[in-house]
Amino acid sequence: TTPGVPSINGAAIIQMTPFNVVVGAITISPDNGAVGSEVNINGTYFGVTEGITVRYDSLEANFSGNGLTSSSGAFGPTKITIPPGIAGQHTITVSGNNSGTIAQATFTVAPKLTIVPTSGSAGTLINVSGSGFGRQLDATSAFGGDPLTPTRTDVYGSFAFNFGALKKAEGNYDIVVTDGGGNSDKASFRLTVAKFDLRPNTGTAETQVSLTGSNFLPSRQITVTFNDIKVAAATSNAQGAVSANFTVPALAAGTYKVKVSDGSNTNMADFSIPATAAISPQTSLSSPGHVGSELTITGKGFTPGGTVTVSYDGKQLNTTTTVLADQSFSVTLKVPASTAGEHTIVATDGTNSKPFTFVMESKPPL
Repeated sequence: TTPGVPSINGAAIIQMTPFNVVVGAITISPDNGAVGSEVNINGTYFGVTEGITVRYDSLEANFSGNGLTSSSGAFGPTKITIPPGIAGQHTITVSGNNSGTIAQATFTVAPKLTIVPTSGSAGTLINVSGSGFGRQLDATSAFGGDPLTPTRTDVYGSFAFNFGALKKAEGNYDIVVTDGGGNSDKASFRLTVAKFDLRPNTGTAETQVSLTGSNFLPSRQITVTFNDIKVAAATSNAQGAVSANFTVPALAAGTYKVKVSDGSNTNMADFSIPATAAISPQTSLSSPGHVGSELTITGKGFTPGGTVTVSYDGKQLNTTTTVLADQSFSVTLKVPASTAGEHTIVATDGTNSKPFTFVMESKPPL
């Protein structure tokens, strides 16, 4: 016993006061994403009016926004950018510089594939880069299902390579990269087809033709051929557009292929050369001809070396000529005896035919 203090028999509770020990807490948004993602951090229950330090996987991280706690020990939003790192979970740690309070949250890195450019024609150089994959792993890649040269990730799970877009039909194709740990991502590439227009797309030899095209490889030498004869050369601009002019070569009547190529992309269009012919003099009801009239038929675009025959109302005349090397011909005939009215004259080389109408006078000349 203590003098002056009453003795107490048995257990006694003098006073109890509850006391909660509070530790810091943080929330992050988002809590998953690719390398380079911006993450917002908010915190509570830190020391009053103290600075904070943010670490990502134990390394101090630069941050922006509110870095000083309030009078209630809260802060935020504070923002950090996720640095290069491998796929999976990473720790974001915030500590109070005075109180020593520490709080953590987990951020999950997902693999990310980036391509530049995202569209182009066959042969376009595509730069592929990846981040957030596994550490130092072999990785396979494919373009529209066709395999590309394998690559390998570095210690941060990153890689970079390039390749020329493969020749396929126009459309969207996935570029897919998968590492040995099963980490995978894809990006879509729009494959375009080189194309061009001809104005005009029909004409005879020596016709001047204007060509305009698009979706070719940029800054490339462009070759234009007509029936495999080179007729023009040009250079595409930085956007893959091209323009050129050419002269139709001396060829017989028919349909020919005009081909435009940059070495990787080739497209073709049809150009038609018609056979043409004219008769002189021309006759009509107001200006008819007569028996024995001399008529001259000239033609272009006929078959070189071919024999041109002439018929009058379906009956072949004893008038022939040979088509010259430049596909031209000229033949003169005398109109045989026939009735008044319209008659048909046809000049043909067996492949190309041109009909004409001859009007015979109703009264013989005096």
